[in-house]
Amino acid sequence: MFCLSLIEHNLRLPPHLLNRPLVDAIKDELERLYLDKVITNLGLCISVYDIQSLEGGFIYPGEGSSTYKVVFRLLIFRPFVGEVICAKLKASDATGLHLTLGFFNDIHVPVHLLPKESEVGEDGIWVWKHEFGDLAMDLDEEVNVRVTKINYPSSPLEQDANAQPFAPMQIIAKFFEKKRGKRKGSVTLYRSMASFGEAPPGDLKAGEKIFKTKCVQCHTVEKGAGRKQGQQTHLILNRSSNLIRHAFILNRFPTRLLKACIFVH
Repeated sequence: MFCLSLIEHNLRLPPHLLNRPLVDAIKDELERLYLDKVITNLGLCISVYDIQSLEGGFIYPGEGSSTYKVVFRLLIFRPFVGEVICAKLKASDATGLHLTLGFFNDIHVPVHLLPKESEVGEDGIWVWKHEFGDLAMDLDEEVNVRVTKINYPSSPLEQDANAQPFAPMQIIAKFFEKKRGKRKGSVTLYRSMASFGEAPPGDLKAGEKIFKTKCVQCHTVEKGAGRKQGQQTHLILNRSSNLIRHAFILNRFPTRLLKACIFVH
């Protein structure tokens, strides 16, 4: 999400800064020029990390400023394609969801990248419909999304007064759904159940014990002298995995989902 970029810049240092320590004055001037700015194909500048080298200091005829050749590193915000980020839902409309990280507000999840069977209500709130119930994507909700593309649109020559502020950097994302097989799904189920039982969150063995103890009637059946998995076991694991996956995507575990099936405790 964050990276360091090496930049070379011919910096003019104003005369009123010459009475300060040189490195501090140059760093302040670089921050004034770069901070909270977007460099095309590079990203959003967060801070000046350090100054690598400093040369020059020439004062050209007719100028009061001194000119330095500065090589420095910038801390850049630039998530890579495929990265999963946790953002907060800022707004929603017919075009999709608009998310924010607090310091960066231009994350968009278009309609075609929303979960299937999602619908938008009259109030503009999207609702994800699935077999376990409806999940409303409420404002200020934290969601996990996967970056699919980063755009750096050109600055418009003219812009209407009522138009949205120009965004020099836009992140296109989709809802993140972690693909799991049957075994991985049950492992996730056990870890998640441990967080709701009297065990440390993520404890695989404790979660498995809770699952098998509380669901023993559905989990196994008696056949002769031995125990064998019942017919409902596969259905239990699949539905449990879906519950956990749906809750993970919205970064929450709604009570109505946890109580939807008897085997989720």
